[in-house]
Parts: sequence; structure tokens; C-alpha cells
Amino acid sequence: MGVQLIVAYKVVKAAVQLALVGVLVALAAMGEMGWLRELARGMRQHVASRWSLELGRLIAAVTSPRGLRLTELALLLDAALAAVEGYSLWRGYHWGAWLVVIASGLPLPLEVHSILRTHRLSRVALALANAAVVAYLARRIARQRRAAQVS
Repeated sequence: MGVQLIVAYKVVKAAVQLALVGVLVALAAMGEMGWLRELARGMRQHVASRWSLELGRLIAAVTSPRGLRLTELALLLDAALAAVEGYSLWRGYHWGAWLVVIASGLPLPLEVHSILRTHRLSRVALALANAAVVAYLARRIARQRRAAQVS
């Protein structure tokens, strides 16, 4: 059941990020740079993840089409990573759990630093959720290794 929840989270995350890329492309094509800056301010105030806060900062700093394209590329790459994580877990690839543990565990120190600076409950909840995913999958990997050694 736990793996299915993680897969669902990764699929939803990838879909939301792809939708955000579409919004960014459409707004930039329409010349709505002011609206993009407002979106960035809103993300900084209401979105919990460290990655999204950084994205908001980057969008706010966008003064050129190149900066916007880099933001879109970063979102696309993160969406692709989330999709690969979800797919690898869904298919049961042995490396899938490792990929999720690494990709979810690496940003945790940044999340803790951000929590200490902002004191936002939403950031604490997100960090706890990511830590739970890492702990769950790490325990699962350890159990599978023990079972393989016994066999």
C-alpha cells in the first residue's frame, strides 16, 4: 500500500509540474511577465516545498526570455524525474526505491534549513512527508536485502 501511495504522489507531482510549464509557456507567449511575477510571489507565500520556493524566486527574477526558459527546463527535468521515480516503483524495479530515497533525501537538509528560517507549518509537514517516504523505502530496501541474503 505504501508504494502505491508514493507512486500516486510522484505521478500527481509530475502532472502538476508539467501543467505549470504549460502555464509558464502560455503566459510568456502572451507577454504576461507581470502576471508571472505575481505567480512567483504567491508561490513564495503559499507553496511549501523548497524547490517551489526557489522556482518562485527564479520566476520573480526573470528579466529575460532565457531566464524563463531555464525555469521551464528545470520544471520539465524535475517532472521527468518524478515520473521516472513513480514508474520505476510501479514496475517494481530494484533500483526504483534507491532512486526515490536519494532524490527525496538529498533536499531534506535544505528543507530543515528553510523550516528554521520560516517556521511555516506547511514546510514542516512536507519535510516530514519526504522523511517518511525515505524511511519507508529505506526499511523496505533493507528487508529485501536481508531476505535475499537468507535465500
